[in-house]
Amino acid sequence: QSYDSAGGAWSSSRFEAHQIGVNSVSWAPAESGGARRLASGGCDNLVKVWKLNPDTQAWECEATLEGHQDWVRDTAWAPGVGSEEGLTLTSGSQDKKVIVWRTPPGQPGKWTKAQVIPFPEVVWRLSWNLLGKVLAVTTGDDKVALLQESLEPGEPGGDGEAAPAAPTLKPVTTFETANAKPVVLC
Repeated sequence: QSYDSAGGAWSSSRFEAHQIGVNSVSWAPAESGGARRLASGGCDNLVKVWKLNPDTQAWECEATLEGHQDWVRDTAWAPGVGSEEGLTLTSGSQDKKVIVWRTPPGQPGKWTKAQVIPFPEVVWRLSWNLLGKVLAVTTGDDKVALLQESLEPGEPGGDGEAAPAAPTLKPVTTFETANAKPVVLC
C-alpha cells in the first residue's frame, strides 16, 4: 500500500500468500539498496518471505520456510542493517516453538534454520527490542519470556580451531503477565 500525495489517495495490492489463511505479516528492516520485504505466517504451517519486484510492483515469494508442525501465529524481523549483514527472522507457532531463521551476509534469499526454541505452551506473539538483541515471546500460559542474543563458539573444524561465534538466543527471564514486575536488561 502506498500513498499518492498528488491524487490524495492510498493505493493497495492483494496477493494470495497462504492456501488456508494468514495469521501474521511483518515488514523487514529497511535496506540501503531499497529492497522491500515482508514475511507472512500461515495456517499451512509455513513462513513465506516476500519481495516487492520494483519493475512490476508485484509481491513475489522469495522463500518458503518449512519447520513448524502447526499454525504459524507470528513472525518478527530482528532490526538490523539489512541483507548486507544478514537478515534474522523469527516465527512462533501453535506447535510451541520459536524458530530463528537467518541469511548469510549479502545472500538475502538463502535462509537457514539457525535455532529452534521449545516452549511449554503455544507461542502467540514475538517482538524484538529496537537493537535486535532481545526477543520477547508471549505464550498460551499467560507468560512473557525474554530471550537475549549471545555469541557461542562454533563447532571445531578439521584443524581443531573453533568456528566463528554464531549468535543464539538464551533465556533471560520469564514472568506471568498477571504479576508483571519491571525487568531491567543491560
